[in-house]
Amino acid sequence: MEILDDMPLDPRDPNGPVRVPVMDKMKDQKMVVFGKVEQGTLRLGDKLCIAPDNKPCQVLSLENFKDELIKFARPGDNVKIKVSNLQEEDISKGDCLCPRETPMHSS
Repeated sequence: MEILDDMPLDPRDPNGPVRVPVMDKMKDQKMVVFGKVEQGTLRLGDKLCIAPDNKPCQVLSLENFKDELIKFARPGDNVKIKVSNLQEEDISKGDCLCPRETPMHSS
């Protein structure tokens, strides 16, 4: 454990492409995704896709961990994201939200 605690971490880039790993999901009137912004800045209206399948979606609303509406989220922020165009079967834990123009590579 000490080795892991002492490992240096790369800084999170708020200007890089958005990367939000999916921690959980729920179906409301639209799909709601729970995750933590690991890189980039997530904004209302962002056009994203869900990797690895690259299914398109768009950010309809953002909430912080206190369930307050926010306009953007930066690296390290835990967020609840309401997205359009996704069904429950389109998204799973471990998938990642990323910009359509710079999707994540998968193998």
